[in-house]
Amino acid sequence: MEVELIECNEHGSLPIAFVCQHLFHGEHLGFHQGYDEDDEPTLSGWCDKCEEVRARDHEWNDDNMAFAAIQLVCSKCFEHIKNINLQ
Repeated sequence: MEVELIECNEHGSLPIAFVCQHLFHGEHLGFHQGYDEDDEPTLSGWCDKCEEVRARDHEWNDDNMAFAAIQLVCSKCFEHIKNINLQ
């Protein structure tokens, strides 16, 4: 599988990752990470509030995806965002 890259102003060309709008701008918001069909972690993350909305609906859908307003980041930014939001 080909890895998609993003050009980060700070880190250069790295694999693409996804975070909710809240994590993109916040700290200490909790962190939930996606997993693929092989139970491997993916480069996708969302905060506690997004997890509450997703869990209420039992899955991701158009409404809770709009609430999350996913942002693109590089994999290095993803790790930084993850670290500052873990509680």
